[in-house]
Amino acid sequence: MALFAASLAVVPAYGQSKSDSWEYTASLNLWGAGVQGTTQSGAVIDMSFSDILDNLDFTFMGAFEARKAKWSLLADLVYLNMSADQSGNLPGPGGALARLDVGVEGVVLGLGAGYNLADTERGVHDVVFGARYLNLDTSLKFTIGKESAGTSESGGIWDGIVGFRGRANLQGKWYLPYYIDIGTGQSDMTWQALVGVGYKYNWGDLVFSYRHLEWEFDADSPIKDINFSGPNVQFKWYF
Repeated sequence: MALFAASLAVVPAYGQSKSDSWEYTASLNLWGAGVQGTTQSGAVIDMSFSDILDNLDFTFMGAFEARKAKWSLLADLVYLNMSADQSGNLPGPGGALARLDVGVEGVVLGLGAGYNLADTERGVHDVVFGARYLNLDTSLKFTIGKESAGTSESGGIWDGIVGFRGRANLQGKWYLPYYIDIGTGQSDMTWQALVGVGYKYNWGDLVFSYRHLEWEFDADSPIKDINFSGPNVQFKWYF
């Protein structure tokens, strides 16, 4: 789970609109997060972004927003596929070859809506509400010689969330974006926060930020809590 969630749950793309017609924003994101947490038994989870990157097979992080007047519809998706393997000869006479294969595939999906509270030259501020979904499939296969055994598990959790997002406009094309939400449901609690700096180009926006995403689970989960923090780069296009 640590390998998966470290990938990235994406903060929804953010755009400004005063028009009565629909306006759209698409974004791609790269989040260089590390992972920290604890298991129910007290073991510590601590992985750097480089550790995760070494085992990454494929990932996609994208967000989409449709905005009309004060209302906006939000969707974001993160897909991750990771695998790792290790092999070696067992000690003793004959030293049979042993191999361990681990796979992790997962999805983080965010769906929601926003309503504009303030839209001035100094900044824009929205309230947001919706749901966040985490689904994780894991597989483990152990092979000794020609014999093999394995196991696989899958599961997902839904949480309702509410929060705020917006930006403070600076001079020229610069601005300071922020995002924060908190929620609960099938997890005890989940929350995330982002703060950064953005710049408007002719083709769209480039945003550099730092973000934190965290879940806390009940006693039935093997993981007690886990959080993912690191720098985030976002490319945004308006159309």
